[in-house]
Amino acid sequence: MKVFQQLWHGGNLYYGLTGIPWSVSTAPSYSGIVGSPMTEGQIEELIEAFAGKLGQPGECTVKKFVNHVDHVAYVSSWENLDANIAHLEAVTGASLMRTERPEQGAMICVDWSAGLEVVAPLPDNNPAGDALRDRLASHGEGVVAVIYGVENLEEHKANLEAKGYQMGPLMGGQRDQFWTEILLRERFGPAIMGTWTVFSEIDYEDHLIHYVDVREGARVA
Repeated sequence: MKVFQQLWHGGNLYYGLTGIPWSVSTAPSYSGIVGSPMTEGQIEELIEAFAGKLGQPGECTVKKFVNHVDHVAYVSSWENLDANIAHLEAVTGASLMRTERPEQGAMICVDWSAGLEVVAPLPDNNPAGDALRDRLASHGEGVVAVIYGVENLEEHKANLEAKGYQMGPLMGGQRDQFWTEILLRERFGPAIMGTWTVFSEIDYEDHLIHYVDVREGARVA
């Protein structure tokens, strides 16, 4: 209760149109105003209202990249996968989670918070991994795809198809058993300068992408 009072009060109380404001704390604000104290019942009602809102399905705060690069994918040979991931993690500080996806014929290693992905065809000659094997044979290891976030994937598909571009089938659309903090929807688009392009709507839980506030002018020499 005391924690909730502190959070709700925040030290910011001002006189309103109806006089002294209600407050869950009896501590004076920065301006010296002491709020009219709320009863325990009123406070509990507030807590229940917040808890009920947060607990509703679909109400979890999520974010997605729009008209912005979502992440970059590299392709690696199976033989070099461990060394390539170790090097990428050492250089960037990322931590890639490995997920074997037989239906895609690939090992997918990704750190969503860092925007980095490494894919490698599984060593079992699964036909689902042939596109990755062909890419390695023609281009070698390196950046294979740029995943670009859009606001509405189906509208973007329609716009591109109206211009004569072909779009791939929908991938994802359901919360994955391994990637529980995102909801992924993607379609392959036309390649750009020899690099695969994937258009995406990826909903990230609010805590997953880390931003920090930078004061204007703080880094000006």
